[in-house]
Amino acid sequence: MKRLGAMAVLACVLALAACGPSEIDMKARGMAERYYQLIQQGQFAEAVLFFPEKERQVQLDALEQHRQKLGALQSFQISAEEQNTVYSGKFYIFTMDTQYEREQALETLTLKTWVSANDSLSIVSQLVDAD
Repeated sequence: MKRLGAMAVLACVLALAACGPSEIDMKARGMAERYYQLIQQGQFAEAVLFFPEKERQVQLDALEQHRQKLGALQSFQISAEEQNTVYSGKFYIFTMDTQYEREQALETLTLKTWVSANDSLSIVSQLVDAD
């Protein structure tokens, strides 16, 4: 009976270990945090490198507009994280609490991996909802 109980505990531990974040999951979270660190440091040209090449200039312009309207980014924190697997890959959706010089904002940062591109990861959108 003790042996059966020990095996059940071991099975539960192994099942929980399998549910932990994957390497790509941790990479997505790290990319989100690094993106906001670069924005906070005013390094917009480096930050937009996380976007697909064709979107970089549009995002660079958007970051400049946010700085003009809200001021410099003072702090940020991931307040929620969601994942959605689709046929072509996986979306990572981060809700960010941000504090700018002039306002607070709730932001949604979306990243995606593409299965066809060997799990390459990039940011596909940033939505800023200022107070």
